[in-house]
Amino acid sequence: HGVTGVHFAEQNMDDIMGAMLLAESIDWDADAIRESAIPFSTEVFKEKISKIVGKYLAE
Repeated sequence: HGVTGVHFAEQNMDDIMGAMLLAESIDWDADAIRESAIPFSTEVFKEKISKIVGKYLAE
């Protein structure tokens, strides 16, 4: 498993249930998960899209 989730090989009931059971048994690091999610935040999205739109409007 990784720092922020559990990988499973195939999208079938057995693999998904196994991953869910494993995930429930892990003592997750909330700070690491939060840090990993920052690049996908609304604020980061807005900054990136504003830069892209601004670049094309300036042309």
